[in-house]
Amino acid sequence: MSDTPTTEEKYLSAIHSSNLRMEADAERRSNADVLVAAGWSASRVGMALLRLHSEWDAAAKPVRPTQQAIRLLAETMPRIEKGRVTKKGKDGVMTRQANTVVDIAGATRLAGQWHLSELYKLIDKLGMLPDVRRELLRQAGKWRIANAPEVVPSVIKYWLEQNCSVCSGLKFKPVSGTPTLSNRQCHGCHGSGVGAVPHGQDGKRLCNYIDDCVMWARQSLRSRLRNTK
Repeated sequence: MSDTPTTEEKYLSAIHSSNLRMEADAERRSNADVLVAAGWSASRVGMALLRLHSEWDAAAKPVRPTQQAIRLLAETMPRIEKGRVTKKGKDGVMTRQANTVVDIAGATRLAGQWHLSELYKLIDKLGMLPDVRRELLRQAGKWRIANAPEVVPSVIKYWLEQNCSVCSGLKFKPVSGTPTLSNRQCHGCHGSGVGAVPHGQDGKRLCNYIDDCVMWARQSLRSRLRNTK
């Protein structure tokens, strides 16, 4: 693997740098040179998306609940019935009784939902979010996407955090009554760990547009940087 930073890595480093001096030496490119190249990029949306993802990558994210934490949560929840067993009562009479176990699956689901909601709260605080949301709403309007104010924020959040909300990206279901993962695939993502794109075809169309914008921005940035040599 090459130690030479990629064009995207140079750009992401530049937007976080406090040293923005232009270099007089044509053989050297400063952080300011990289940002100037970014400013010339034809894909404003793509550059805004790169900045947004850079913010997201640098953000201090909430810790995913551990298996021990999930187990403790399950202990506080109503137990679930799993078959019936024959037990001897205090009077010595054998009776069929419900066999109950802690609801690990339910606790895993609740913990995953909490973690995802905390991630979404963090996304809402990202500085570049308003610009990205505005541009995507503009594009959604061109396509006459119904409910665009609801669709666009959901798609942005999905693009930044794509883990399955059912298994939290773990891919497999837990062993019944334990926090240990089984070899059974999650029914939500079918073992991929990636959630479904929200809002059906409209969501997929916006996701494809986002990917295209990022690709165009990278290509434009590479071209501009080559021209500064």
